[in-house]
Amino acid sequence: MVVGSETVYAVDVAMTRGIPFVLSVPYPVSGFFQPLLPKDYPTPLSGLPQHMTRAQRVANRLFRLLFMTLTLPLHKGMLKKSAAVLKVRKQLGIADLAGGVKAKAERRLRLLGVRCGVPVPRA
Repeated sequence: MVVGSETVYAVDVAMTRGIPFVLSVPYPVSGFFQPLLPKDYPTPLSGLPQHMTRAQRVANRLFRLLFMTLTLPLHKGMLKKSAAVLKVRKQLGIADLAGGVKAKAERRLRLLGVRCGVPVPRA
């Protein structure tokens, strides 16, 4: 099964049911591991360089705060969609294998066996 990286529930379905899968990540891999990135690493989609000036570091922090933590979760209909997914997930007995956002990113890192300048968490 091919699973898009934004369909987190599909990864949980595959893992819960033992279905082999391939994960498709159609954007920079750093965006997939955003919760694990160091604070001074450029936020994915910010367009900032890896070596930033002081002003760029401030802009990076603001971008991460405003875009990644406020804009995306409050996207139109996101709360309703999330509630529906949780309801179906419970009905089908599909485990939430990772828990929170950071735990999901750590699981992705272990699944892919990748090192992106971030230490790989050990289970």
